[in-house]
This record gives sequence, structure tokens and C-alpha cells, in this order.
Amino acid sequence: MEETNPKELQTDNAIDDNASVFDETSSLLAPRASIAGSVRRRSQASRAPRPSFIEEGLPGSVGQYFDIRKSSFATVHSIRFAPEEATKIRRDLAQGRPNTPRRTTGRGGPAAEYTGKAFNYTIIMLTIALVIVSFHSMAYLSLLPTWILDEPKAALEHLDLQGGLGMTVHDVGVYLAVNGAIGLLIQAIIFPIFIEKVGIWKSFIWMVILFPIPYLMLPFITAGPANMTSALIYVSLITQSFVGIIIYPAALILLKDATPSPQVLGKVNGLAMSGCCLARTVSPPLVGIVYSAGGSGAAWFTIAGAAIVGIAQLPFIPRKHVAPVEVDNAFLHRSHSHQQAGPADSSAAENGHAH
Repeated sequence: MEETNPKELQTDNAIDDNASVFDETSSLLAPRASIAGSVRRRSQASRAPRPSFIEEGLPGSVGQYFDIRKSSFATVHSIRFAPEEATKIRRDLAQGRPNTPRRTTGRGGPAAEYTGKAFNYTIIMLTIALVIVSFHSMAYLSLLPTWILDEPKAALEHLDLQGGLGMTVHDVGVYLAVNGAIGLLIQAIIFPIFIEKVGIWKSFIWMVILFPIPYLMLPFITAGPANMTSALIYVSLITQSFVGIIIYPAALILLKDATPSPQVLGKVNGLAMSGCCLARTVSPPLVGIVYSAGGSGAAWFTIAGAAIVGIAQLPFIPRKHVAPVEVDNAFLHRSHSHQQAGPADSSAAENGHAH
């Protein structure tokens, strides 16, 4: 398991380099726990970062788990900051910051202990943005099946702001299944290319701006040709999936960049995840009440209004200059690197000379 506590990632200079071999064959009952811990931390620090399929899952429709202490940022890819950014983080941890006077000393040398505020203005604003996104995303995903199944209240190919499409449960299942496959395609192939080309800040801004589109188009599907209904539903689903898959990692990277010290990443992550969970909990019943009281049009316009509130909040989020990131494609890069490895590399790895 990856160690995420920065205070525990120090290496012990007193340990001999030849003792740094620590793998699955090492005994769990080491004679000296402190040495074993230092060897384990040194082994983790020496390994090159690699994508991990068990680190995160795809963004879910019901629950979104994320941990900004890790490198996946709610994706199945590992995301690395630029080398100069990583060097800055390590230097801040080793030397401390101006408002962090307390220090602790370990076997690996002095380490700064952050004692300042964990939540600054940028963190609060980004957390609010994540809560808004979680609210209208969950509302959309919970309302869509109900709307597709609900009986129409107007004639065919006429604008219906009260009822639904009158389809079957089988139709709903097909739509959601196809949407899941398309989401996997976006996550695996489009996401790493898009996030590296566009950048973190621009990705976040554009996704927030685009979010109302899949919500606003749905009420007007009923007024279009009947043979275009399924195609328009897929357009809405694909747009919402694309925007949702891109915005979460971008927002989480901005959140991590705004965190004043690596030692408070757990607190910041806990605040953001708690807020998102609360938003996902209250949004389905709230939008259901609106649907019952005012019809489908009122419900869709309410969800779109929540997304527009997210756009209105953008000017209050301080712009962050985030260094370029590298996305380690978990589906393509690892297989490519294995294909490129030659006999010499394999021999070196077996002898413990490669990492």
C-alpha cells in the first residue's frame, strides 16, 4: 500500500543502502520495526510512479470516492506534477514554511510540522464548486430514468414540460449501458489526451461552463422528431459524461495545489468528500419534489439552474497557476513500456539493478 503521510516518507540515512531490498518475500516480523519502516519508506521512495487500477475506480453515478493524497485524482490513471513542482513540495516539507515554527526530529533528519490553517479561501471556493457539480450531476443521473419512463402529457412531437417520454425499463437499461461503455472510452483514451493538451485550469473552467448544456436540451427533445429522440438522449448522456469525467480530476488537482501543506491533505480531502456526499444525498429527493410539483420542465430547469450557479461562482475562485501535469495512461503506457523492454532490461531487473 502506498504511504501518503509525508512525515513517514523520510529516508533513514543511517541505514545501509544494501539493506534497501524490501519486497513481498520480506518477513513481516522484522527484528527492528524502526529499521523495517525506514527500509520500506526508502523502497517506496525509490520506485518510479506507476498507474494503479486498484487506486481508484471510474467516477460512479451514485458514489464518487476520491483521495487527493494519491496520484490518481478520481481516474484510473496516475497524474504526476512537473518535476519542479514536486521538488518545491519536497523542499517545503523539509524546510518548513514561514508560519510553521514547530518541528519534529526523526532518524531521517528534521521534518517540518505544519501548524497553520488547513482551509484557505481557495480551498473553500473549490470545495463549493465540487459540491455544486456533485449536486446537479447526481440530480441528472437520478431524474433521467424517471423522466424516460414517465408517461407523456402532450401529443407526440409537441413540447412537453409536464410528462416524460413513455419508454420502457428495457430502453432505460440500454441507454445506461451504452453510456457506461462510452464513459469508459472517455476515461481511458480521451481524458489523458485532453487534460495534457488543454491544461488543468482551462479544463476546469470550460467544463463548468459546458455543464448546463446536457440539462437544457432534454426538455425540448419532446418537441423534436420522434425518430431523433434516442439520438438526442445519447448526445445529452455523452456530453454529461465527458464534462463530468474531466472536471473532477481537474478540480481535485487545483484543490491539492491550493493546500498549504502536504500534511493537511487528509483534512482538505475529508472536507471536499463530505460536502460532495451531502450534495449527492439531498439532490435526488429535492429534484423529485420539484418534478412532482412542477413537472419535468421545472425539474430540468432547476438542475440547469444549479449548473448556472456554478458558472456564476467561477469569478470568486482565485486563478491557480498549476504546473503542467503528466498523465500515465494506465491502459496504453504500461503495455507499451513492457513491449519496449529488452533482454538486458529484464536481466537487470532480475538482479535488482533496475527499478
